[in-house]
Amino acid sequence: HAIEKCSNYVVTHGNAVAAGMAVIAKASYANSYCNVTVYNRLIAVLSAFGLPAQTGYSAEDLAEAALLDKKRDGATFSLIIPNEIGRCSIKTIGTEEIFDFFKAGL
Repeated sequence: HAIEKCSNYVVTHGNAVAAGMAVIAKASYANSYCNVTVYNRLIAVLSAFGLPAQTGYSAEDLAEAALLDKKRDGATFSLIIPNEIGRCSIKTIGTEEIFDFFKAGL
């Protein structure tokens, strides 16, 4: 949703989800929530289907947009994190951590 908002809804929902999955997977790998194989397989699947695997928006822009999202609950934000192929978990982080998380995924 952050990518859609940053693009003023020019980026389609599907493309925004694909790019967002890539950012989250890269940040998850950088934060040791998953291994590099998970990230690499996701990028390979996105590429195989011609979907974007990156975004041109800054971590600051994405964080600002994400903080307006429905996944925010006061001072926390819930992220769906890939742990391994076929298994994800919900990771709750403080809103002050969202910028660094996105930065790790870009």
